[in-house]
Amino acid sequence: MALEVHPTKIIKGKTTLKTLFFGKLLNMLRSVLLLLFIPLFGFSFKEKCQDGTKGDYVVYRQGHQISFIALFDKTEKTLIMEEIHTLDSNPRLSLDAVKEWVSKGAPGATQWILYELRLDNAEILEAYCPPKKAFISFDQEIPVLAKFFSIEWELMPDQRRKIYPKTGKVWSPPKLISNKIVPLDKSVLYRKYWDEDNTPLSQLRIDLHYDPKAIETFPYMIDIQNKVHPLARFSQIDQGHFFQSAIKFFPRRPPEFEAGIQQKGAFLTAILRCPKGFAPFSLYLQQISTTTLTKVEFTAEKRGEAYHLKVELPKNISLKDKKFRLSAKTEGIHSTRIDSIEVFELN
Repeated sequence: MALEVHPTKIIKGKTTLKTLFFGKLLNMLRSVLLLLFIPLFGFSFKEKCQDGTKGDYVVYRQGHQISFIALFDKTEKTLIMEEIHTLDSNPRLSLDAVKEWVSKGAPGATQWILYELRLDNAEILEAYCPPKKAFISFDQEIPVLAKFFSIEWELMPDQRRKIYPKTGKVWSPPKLISNKIVPLDKSVLYRKYWDEDNTPLSQLRIDLHYDPKAIETFPYMIDIQNKVHPLARFSQIDQGHFFQSAIKFFPRRPPEFEAGIQQKGAFLTAILRCPKGFAPFSLYLQQISTTTLTKVEFTAEKRGEAYHLKVELPKNISLKDKKFRLSAKTEGIHSTRIDSIEVFELN
């Protein structure tokens, strides 16, 4: 299947770049991983990750592409996934030791992303590309995400699975650990026929194979095909636990006030940049040299991650001949307090 390059915004100041390795196959893989958050007759990826531990990982091979997926970290409300891609021709890579290759900094990787997901709706809150030291906007996934939560997967009974004619045995794909075949009697198969919606998965059939005797976060095989023939098969060549990433922590862009807070009569105007994981927020006025915060009412116009604020000045405190700063307390997945660097006087 031919790869197509899709533009993906990389946020670094106000610069927009293009990454080179966002092909259809990788979009399919990421979409499928997000799909697994949806319950399917007692199974959901959300529950598996909640039961799993930091460091659970899987390595898939699709053609000449190698995809490494790991549970980088988790909290009660979020998961942080690590996703790395390379080619099997990478001279720095051994297919018997992909985990070790990643732990050494994944030399020669074609794509490397960490992204944080909300557990309740699988929304991508933040994504970061370590090699570029830049944050990423996933334009391709946003339209698909909203549809993930009405999806039901179907557990396939033996009579609806591929059968070997001579033996009558149910076909199950081979499973590999450290690129070596391990015994497996029969997989557990879940299936979904994707609706027609002009996404990369539109009208495709997705099969997920799990080892019924193993405690694993990820399926060991993902098959994607249309009505005529297979399109992509992500075959596991390794899976395990206790992976330690070369990245020590997941960076987040904290909220911050832009310079230029101004008074206009009985109001202040200001701009607060507040990434997804932090919003919504409350605003406060703090007098310099005191610790007292006075909550203020405001309206906000959202433009991307920038909130253009119109803040009503409080009438119950003295404002004249005093210096203030604006403060915000976030009430989203991540809670923090932000104070404006800018100090101002009020009339």
